[in-house]
Amino acid sequence: MHKRLLQDVVSKDGSTSETSEHALHDRLPSHEQGGSTMRIPPRRKHTETKPEPRLGIPPKERESAFEYPPRRPRPPFDPKHRNSATRSWFIRGTLVVLLLGLGSIYGVSTLLSGATVSVEPRVAEEILIDGSFVLRQDPESAEIGYTTVLLEKTADEEVEATRQEQVEEFASGEITIFNTFDENVQRLIRNTRFEAKEMRGPDNEPLIYRIRDSVDVPGMSTNAAGESVPGTVTVRVYADAPGETYNVEQAEFSIPGFRGSGRYDAFYARTATPIDGGFAGTRLTIENSVEQEARTQLQARLEQELLDAIHEGSDVPDGMHFFDSGAFFSFTSLPSQEASDESLTLREQGSLTALLINEQEFARRMAASAIADYDHQPVALRTIDDLTVTIERLESEDVEWDGDTHTMRVRGRITIVWLYDEQALQNDIRGISNDRAELRNILAEKHPGIVRAEIRNRPFWRRSLPDDPDRITIKEFLD
Repeated sequence: MHKRLLQDVVSKDGSTSETSEHALHDRLPSHEQGGSTMRIPPRRKHTETKPEPRLGIPPKERESAFEYPPRRPRPPFDPKHRNSATRSWFIRGTLVVLLLGLGSIYGVSTLLSGATVSVEPRVAEEILIDGSFVLRQDPESAEIGYTTVLLEKTADEEVEATRQEQVEEFASGEITIFNTFDENVQRLIRNTRFEAKEMRGPDNEPLIYRIRDSVDVPGMSTNAAGESVPGTVTVRVYADAPGETYNVEQAEFSIPGFRGSGRYDAFYARTATPIDGGFAGTRLTIENSVEQEARTQLQARLEQELLDAIHEGSDVPDGMHFFDSGAFFSFTSLPSQEASDESLTLREQGSLTALLINEQEFARRMAASAIADYDHQPVALRTIDDLTVTIERLESEDVEWDGDTHTMRVRGRITIVWLYDEQALQNDIRGISNDRAELRNILAEKHPGIVRAEIRNRPFWRRSLPDDPDRITIKEFLD
């Protein structure tokens, strides 16, 4: 019922007039409670309150002051614009990656930078050599120098005895000779006597021993501490007479030939091994022919063993060369010993004196003798083992060998290669440009043994060789 009354008073445009409100009030029923009647008070009239105007602001401006600016319209979606932005970012990223990659490549290439210089040394091939040369330990001009190395071995063989006889054998052993006189080499000729100090024979005669080959005793030297060191050499000596009296374990010796001079006290010797083998009396023996044959076989065996030892190279210093004809053997028949009641043990000692030739000096002499315009630069022989070399002691029936001078006969064809100093070459070319003319000038002036050279830089865009010589690798090629 209330809804209906409200509908009657609401106008079609939704507004409620003042008259309608009073009419509605009059039409609403009253409620009676307890015999009294309650009436609804009339609704207050609504009056609209307008906001107080702000001083100093015109009405129109006041209205616009509270208005927000219009929102910018969003442009319509364009697929081409999106692809363009993506492509722009892709190009930028690619450029960054390329720059980083190029920087890394440059950094690594700088760290690994270097150069390889390939050189071709001067070569003279198939040069004919046919001539004789003089070998001497202290060579003069046009002579070839050499040094020696001494190897020793002992061999023995048991042989059946054939009889007993009276024999006399001489004791032998090794002694070390000392030179405290001066710094010069002292030559002792063969059969030089050595007298055992404080030792006497049966007739109170001094015990005398001799060397059977000449020997050079080195002069004094100075060690790192500034102390004088005697020159020494070890040789084998033989008793001056047979018999067991000359067998000694240890002894000191003087040189009677120096008595009365300053050398007498400055030169002396001591036993390096026991001196033994002296005997005089009856013992088991064998036929001379059988003994000679057995000792010949022992000597042949020793000769081969000594040659094998020198060819192994452990006794040959670097830069030295050994020719088989430069081997000189000597053999000593050591006293035989009884192996049993019916056999003897024959002992033989072999010594090899090997002449060692300086390879560069030998190559220079060969080049000087075969090449007319040889410039005396360092050279090497590529085919040294193809030569036929004969070395002999310079002696004759009228001239005794002086223990030093030899003749060398050389025949064959050789290939001569000029040498160069690799370290000096690295220092001379460091930092130069890749200009071939500059490199050629340096080679012609300082390294005439090189006829051609090529430069390869790392990285390839470098225009000069590294300043650090250790970054320059020298590589050799031969056409």
